[in-house]
Parts: sequence; structure tokens; C-alpha cells
Amino acid sequence: MLKYFGWTWIGIIRSEDDSGSEEYMVLREVMNLYKICISFTFEFSGRASMLSNLDEQAHSIKKGSVNVIVICGTLFEFETDFVHFIRGYVEDETIILSPVWVANIVLIGKHPEIFNCSLYFWAKSTSIAEFLNFVDEFQPHKKPDGKLLEDLSMIEFGCSSVDKRKTLLFDYFYKKPLHECNGTEHITDIQHFFHGGNAHQVYLTVYSMAATIHDMLGLMKTSGSHLSDFNHQISYGATSPSLKDRRVFPTLFRMLQNDFVIYSNLAQMLKYFGWTWIGIIRSDDDSGSEEYMVLREVMNLYKICISFGLEFSGRVSMLRNLDEQAHSIKKGSVNVIVICGTLFEFETDFVHFIRGCVEDGTIILSPVWAANIVLIGKHPEIFNCSLSFRSKSTSIAEFVNFVDEFQPHKKPDDKLLEDLSMTEFGCSSVDKRKNLLFKYYYKRPLHECNGTEHITDIQHFFHGGNADQVYLAVYSMAAALHDMLGFMKTSGSHLSDFNHQKLHRYIQASYYFSENTSHQYFNEDGEFVTQYVIQNHLLVNKTILTNDVGLFEQSISREQSIFINASLIKWKNDQKEIPRSQCSEDCLAGNREVPSSDVHECCHGCVPCSEGEMSNKTGSDNCMRCLDHEWPNENKTECNPKLIEFLSYTDNLSLFFMVISLFLCILTFLTMTVFISYVDTPIVRANNKSLSFVLLVSIMLGFLCVFLFLGHPMDTTCWLRQTSFGFLFTIAVSSVLGKTVMVWLAFKATKPGSVWKKWVGVKLPNSVVFICSSLQLLICIAWLSVSPPFQELDKRSYQTKIIVQCNEGSVIGFYSVLGYMGILAAFSFITAFLARTLPDSFNEAKYITFSMLVFCSVWIAMIPAYLSTKGKYMVAVEIFAILTSNTGLLVCIFFPKCYKILCQPNLNSRKHLLDNRCK
Repeated sequence: MLKYFGWTWIGIIRSEDDSGSEEYMVLREVMNLYKICISFTFEFSGRASMLSNLDEQAHSIKKGSVNVIVICGTLFEFETDFVHFIRGYVEDETIILSPVWVANIVLIGKHPEIFNCSLYFWAKSTSIAEFLNFVDEFQPHKKPDGKLLEDLSMIEFGCSSVDKRKTLLFDYFYKKPLHECNGTEHITDIQHFFHGGNAHQVYLTVYSMAATIHDMLGLMKTSGSHLSDFNHQISYGATSPSLKDRRVFPTLFRMLQNDFVIYSNLAQMLKYFGWTWIGIIRSDDDSGSEEYMVLREVMNLYKICISFGLEFSGRVSMLRNLDEQAHSIKKGSVNVIVICGTLFEFETDFVHFIRGCVEDGTIILSPVWAANIVLIGKHPEIFNCSLSFRSKSTSIAEFVNFVDEFQPHKKPDDKLLEDLSMTEFGCSSVDKRKNLLFKYYYKRPLHECNGTEHITDIQHFFHGGNADQVYLAVYSMAAALHDMLGFMKTSGSHLSDFNHQKLHRYIQASYYFSENTSHQYFNEDGEFVTQYVIQNHLLVNKTILTNDVGLFEQSISREQSIFINASLIKWKNDQKEIPRSQCSEDCLAGNREVPSSDVHECCHGCVPCSEGEMSNKTGSDNCMRCLDHEWPNENKTECNPKLIEFLSYTDNLSLFFMVISLFLCILTFLTMTVFISYVDTPIVRANNKSLSFVLLVSIMLGFLCVFLFLGHPMDTTCWLRQTSFGFLFTIAVSSVLGKTVMVWLAFKATKPGSVWKKWVGVKLPNSVVFICSSLQLLICIAWLSVSPPFQELDKRSYQTKIIVQCNEGSVIGFYSVLGYMGILAAFSFITAFLARTLPDSFNEAKYITFSMLVFCSVWIAMIPAYLSTKGKYMVAVEIFAILTSNTGLLVCIFFPKCYKILCQPNLNSRKHLLDNRCK
């Protein structure tokens, strides 16, 4: 068709499933054969990542040159999103629908503007005269008892039903009004009744099956074959794990999964409620022993401990000690008891025993026990507030309609129906001896019934016991036979050619269809994939009511998920909280469990988490270590960020240092102002006024460099911090050394014939300052070039805080700066000490000696204090040393001169200095 219209450039939109993938592969192969190119292939799915980009994807497709789109695969689940996507893309383009899509006439009619002018092709419908005549007899007014016709008339024509409950249910689900019909409605009037959807194929399928069965029955009659030749086993109740071995039991299929799966579900429920300490009561037989062994294995896997495993039997030795055993169980800490195995023969003794040991405890019933609704209903006070889990009941509409025909008054000769009516409704039999026997055994009176009794009114008739499993077992065998007979017709085989081995693959491949899903009947172990419901049994008005409170969902791939609505569960003694059943109390948050018993791992003690670890939930096996930048709180229940510590500007210590630094800086500036004002006086000029100003400036900058040590350390401030402090102090100490050398030379040159006269002047001291400072500068440049300081987070010195500090980078560089400065200070001190005895008028060596003594004392005392502190206090020690040593230079060298200049101006004269010299 595409080639006929000359369409060789198409796009494909397909569903994201096996059908879509398979059809796409076929399409690609066919298009290649016919030399038709595929521009794009769009895989439509319900993934959120795709649905969020529908407009963008539609726009990108719309921009292309494709005008023909083929839609294939199954119908999309997300109809609204698909319609939105197509509407955003298709304007003038032509849509071609595959036969599967054409069959969905509802979707096409629902969105006519999208599928307008589209093309499709599908199987040609044929006139089915026999079917027309057959269907014409099935009209709602002709068949008032036809349930299917009644449903069709309600849905298609809005006809009300005589069943008021059915009318209310229809109104609730469909939100449509119903009216009483007049009998003129014909189902053949339904739109597309004959040729809509797959009606034609369905008819041909039924017709072919009828013809196949007709031929097969004829063959059986002529060949003498019997259905008993098809020997296969489908069990509705066997759950032993040993039966899953396909090598030993290759043709056995089961409608329930094995005990290991069943009790794995039970263990998940126990873990959900936090029950890790349970007791088990089992029957004294092979089934009880086997289930107990499976239970032990599963409980070990889920770390649930078994306090006791009691084997209940009818032995006289046990029956004598029932009260004693019940009392010992009651004294224990077990509040949950699991009952497994087969039903006990000695029901009276068992009930007496359970009543004695379980008061506030919770009983959990295995599926076998949960199916015994008679026993549960007979002793409601014992099973009140108990839990059970059993296979999920399925809706069996066909079975309901089938059973509805089997009523006692309709089948008076059916002995089974007669027995049911006697036991359930108390109806008397026409057989007088039977009535006497019934009264003798059941101790109940009988009466004559009026024919209104329905066996479907029997409590738990459809979903009690193993009704679902029995129905599904029969249905699966029927489905397998149906498939096999269909193959026989097409292959020309005979029924006598088949044995149970050949029937195996038909049973294995049969599919189960429910309201919402379909899947294979049996997994690889030959077990029906069962959905289990958790039920809560409640005593209400002396009768037991059962509520579904949870669900176990499983798939062929063995994936499991559990859903429990704990708020629906009623516990004994009206407890609103889930009862506890544990050997030891859960360890509180901030603690971890340690084994306290060599027998049961569920019995444990509690110890606090170690340093640096925390536990934020109860019952933790292990504590979690906090991250490097975190530390647990006092209770060790959570990790909190560690405190970040540095000498911030808002810290009281920082404020103190800033005030002192600024004050000393101002004081230095005032001293410099005094020296500038009296720059031509003898005292200022006597000791190299230029060096005095250099010294004052370096001292003032030394006070200001304190601010580099405050605030959050950064790489830039770390570079400047030590280098600026070292360089400025080197200038200051070099200036002091220059002054000392100048004083010493001045007096050495006064001797007659002294060779030192030519060195007297400002050049030598200035050269000393320049050379000494340049060497320190070179050391600093080398340090910063090789391994400069950088910001560092110290997370290990303190447990509860992180210190933001400067890492000096190269330790050699750092100590080289300090060592060089110390050598200069020591040399200055020695030189000044030797020059201290020179005449006082020109000599400031005494002041320099004392200042250097203060300087060296401060830094020598600072070293142990600096090394013994951490964090901001280490920085504070260095700042204190800087301020103190600078203050020592300022006070010892300049304050005496300022005192003379300001307070004793008569001493600041040339005459006074010369008089002192003459003396």
C-alpha cells in the first residue's frame, strides 16, 4: 500500500512491550524488502522521564519531513498522554493503523479529530447468517434469567435490573442512570456488534473449537480412547518443598507455592511488626515436622529467634502436663505464637491448652489453619485478634453462575446437595433413617425446607477452605486440554498418540487471566504464583469476622513486596500500638546491640556507641561513624556539624587585640609626630634621625599587621601573615642594629689616629638596614616560591570542632624567617650590651640593650606557649608576642627621648650636650 501511494519515507510509533518490539522488527524487515526508509522510531511508554518531554519530542518529529506515520504494537495504557502527543504532532500528516489498533473502535470514535482521514486495514468481515439467527434468540426480554444479557442491557441500553443491589453497584461504578426497559431492545442493535473489534475472529475461534471437539469425540468413539489416558497431577493443597524437584516430580503441578515461600512471607510479616522472639506449636506428624524444619531455616535467614517449638500430640504423657506446659509458656516473654502443621485430632485438648497459654498474646495461623473456618468460628474467643495469611481469593464469575443452577430444590435426587442442605440449613430428608442418623450425630433438629435455600448462601462457600485452589486446578487442566486438542486438529494427530508427558508442556504454558492482569499459571518449579492476604480475625457479637489488612505480591520472577495497613488491625486488650515480642528490649538510639546469649542471637545487651559514632534508630546492630566534618551530639543520636573555630573579628579576644593594636599604633604615630616636630633638636639628630623614622614606621606597621592574623584564614592572608610580620620585624631589628653600630663607631672614631673615622656617617647604618632586610626578603621570596602557606582545616585536634588555620607550607622556610630574625636580635643585643658604658649624652645603647632584652625574652617565652596551644589561642599567643615585642622597642627606645623632649626641654640643647661632654 505504501509503495502504491509512493510513500518511501515513514515514521513508526510503537508500544514499549514485547508485541511492539516484535512488530517493529517485522516492519523493518518488510520495509527493507520494499525499499521503504524509516525516518524515526518512537517507543511510547508511561515512564515519567518520557511523559515529561512529550511536547518537545512531538515538536522535534513535526519539524521533520515525514508525512506518514504507522502505529503498531498493543494499545497504549496511557491513552491521555498518547492522544496529547499525537495531537501535538499530527496536522496534515496521514496516520496508518495496524489491525490491532483498528479493532479498538472505541478509541477511534472517542478522538475522531485525530484519526480523521487516517488509513487502516484488517481482516475482511464475512456475513454470518447462522450467527445472526442464533443471536436473534438471545434478547434481554426473551432471556430474563440470562445474567450476561442482563449485564449487556444495563451497559448498552441503561436497563435496570430486578436485583436492587446490582443496580446500586452499577450506579456506583458507571455513574449512569438506569431506567426500566420495554422489551424492544436487541443486542444486535449495539454498534459494531457483529464486525467491531475482534467479533469475527472470536466467532471463528469458537466455531473451530466446536468443530475440533466434535471431531475429537468422534475419534474417541471410533478408537476406543478414554480421557483417563491423560494422566497428570495438579494438586490444590500440597506445599512440601521436596515436591519442587522437577527431576523427581516432572509432571506435578501445585496451585499453592511451597512452604519455604509461604513461611518467607510469614517471616517478612514478623519483621514488619518487629517480632523477633516467637513460639511455634506444631502437629506431631510428618507435615508438622517438615514445616517446623522449614520455619527454623526461614527464621534464621530473617534473624528471628524461636523461643520454643512445642509438638502437640495425643500422647497421654503430654495430655497430663498440658496445664504445666501452658503455665511455663505464659511466664515467658513470647507474645507471638505460630501454629503450623496439620489440624490436631484432639481439638478439645488443644483448645484447652491454647486458652491456658495465650491471653494477651497474638496467634498467627498458617494457610492450612486459616482455611479451617469451622474451627476458627467454633472458638472465637481464642482466635480473637489473631492474624493469618492465606492465598488471595479470586473473582470466579463463571463458577458463580454455574453453581447457581445447583440448588437442592432443583436437584432433589442429588445426594451431595441433600447432605449440604441438612448440615447447613437443617433441611430434613425424605429418608427417615437419614434424619435419625443426623440428629444422633449432630444433636440438631431438622425441619422441612421451602425451596428458598441456596448453597451459595453458605458462609465462605466460594472462598472458604481450598475452594479457589480447587477451581483453579480444574481450570488449568481444562485450559491445557483445550490447547492440546487445538494442536491435534491442526497437526492431524490422534488422541491415542498423547500421554501425560506430552500434556506437560500444555499445562506449563497455560495462562491465568484475572480482572487486572494475566500471567503464566506455573513458575519453573510447577507452582502457581500465589498472592497472599493477611487477615485479622475479630470477635464481634460472639462471632468471628475476618478483615483483610495486608497483601503479599509476588511475580514469576520471584520478586516480592509486602503491603500492610496496620491501622486496620485490632489487637488484644484494645491496644493501639503493635504488641512487642522480643527476647530483649530494643536498644535506644545512641546505643548498639551486643550478643548476650550463646543460644539466641535475638537476646542482646546494649552498649553506647563509640566516640565519633551514632545510631539514630532503635534496635541498631551497628553504629554509624560520622563524617570528618561532623560529630555526634551528647546522646549520640545524630551527627551535627562540627563548630568552625578561628579568631574571628567578633571574638572578645580579637576585639581586645584590635583595640590594643590601634592604641599602640596611634601612640607610635604620636611619637613619630613628636620626632618630626623636633627633628632639628640635638636628641633627634644625635642618633641618626632617618633610622629612628624607619624604626617607628616598622613598629607602627608591625602593630597593624596584627589584623592579618584576625578573621577567617584564606590563602592570601596566610601568605601575608608570617612574611609581612617577619619582614617588618627584620627592618625594625636591623634599624636597632644600625643604631647600635653607629653609636659604637662614633666613640671609636674619637680616638686619635682611629681608622674608624672614615666609616662614621649615615651610609654604614643605612647599609646595615638595607642588607639585613634584603636577606630576609630573599628568604621570604624563596619560601613563597617553593611551598607557600595555605588555608587548612584541622579536623583531628579536637573532636567537636574544626580549626581553620594557616599551614606554613614549608617548615624550613617558616623557621628560616624566624631564625634569621632571632640572629639579628641576638647580635643587636650583644652589640648594645658592649656599648652600654659609653658617655650618656650620645649613648642610647642602654635603651637598645634593654629593648633587645625584652624582645628576646618575649619570643623565647612565646615558643613553648605557641607549640602547646591549638586553634585560635595559638594565633593569640603569636599576636601577643608581636604586640609585646613591638611595645618593648617603642617604650624602651623612644619614650625616654620623648620624655626629655617634652618634659625636660632644657636637656634638649647643644650647650647641655657639650657641657656633658666636657665633664
